Amino acid sequence: MKNDAAVLRNFEGRSTIGTWIKIVAIRFFCSRKKREQMIEDESKEPLYEQNHEEEIDDSESKIAAKIDLERLFDLMSNKRYVMVIRELVLKEVEPEFLALSMGITVANLYNIKKRALAALAHLAMNDKKKYENKR
Repeated sequence: MKNDAAVLRNFEGRSTIGTWIKIVAIRFFCSRKKREQMIEDESKEPLYEQNHEEEIDDSESKIAAKIDLERLFDLMSNKRYVMVIRELVLKEVEPEFLALSMGITVANLYNIKKRALAALAHLAMNDKKKYENKR
């Protein structure tokens, strides 16, 4: 570390300060390893404390999202798009099985899915604009 201060004084901007910091950090941890004094984390505290209120908020937001999605599905004019999104995205049905039951190829199913998601996104953005204008 003594040498690093001298190196910092001699820093001429030929490399980025980020590169210099990286080198200093590597030297620091290598010297600690040589002395066999690695940083130890003996903390027994959990990294993240779960709060029951957050779980309630999470379940409420899931319910609200489901209601919003169903409302958007009702606004979609192409019910085939709704069915494809429900089966492939929400229920995670195998594409091969769904394509077979619909009587189409898997490639065609992926094209329908792409168009369906684009239509849903477009509808959601328009719905958001209408909602913002009402405020």
